[in-house]
Amino acid sequence: MKIKNIVRMSILLLISSIITSASSEPLDAIKAKDNTDETIYGIDKNIEGKLKDATSIEEQVLYLKSVICDDQGEPENLNHRKSSAIRLLGKYGGTNSIPVLIENLVYEDSERHDFPSVIALAAIGETAVSPLLEVIKNEADKNRLACAVQALMRIKGTSYNEFAKQQKQLMPSNSWKNLFRYAIKD
Repeated sequence: MKIKNIVRMSILLLISSIITSASSEPLDAIKAKDNTDETIYGIDKNIEGKLKDATSIEEQVLYLKSVICDDQGEPENLNHRKSSAIRLLGKYGGTNSIPVLIENLVYEDSERHDFPSVIALAAIGETAVSPLLEVIKNEADKNRLACAVQALMRIKGTSYNEFAKQQKQLMPSNSWKNLFRYAIKD
């Protein structure tokens, strides 16, 4: 089920890029965008309130990490709380939050049917590229691979295709192929 949602997201990105560009390489046409608004949309109000009470960014990040690890309460609320915390890590967490986001890479928001870690990693930007490439080099799970590629596509925007080509010299062949395989199809 998760891989189907990732594939749908990839297809929508590709269709959008084809419509907006006459490029022979559809990945060249993916538009770079500011993910900040997307990472903070629909946040749990209780979490937002506690963040405002925190005295430092470190305190905010620790709180968000604790919310992500918390599995107590109603399942519907847990999903919303965890998704909110993951999205907010993209805004407040910086490089210290990358391991937590990578760990939760395939966590799917059951309300919004997206992957908040992908969005949060994209909001963090270039500093997330190296850890995402490590996932692609070392991971066998298709869902994790697809989410890592989606995050890289969001980070690199219109330069993703060129970035992926440059990785050919730096990655094992089977890993490098995943940069295109999961950007285009299942």
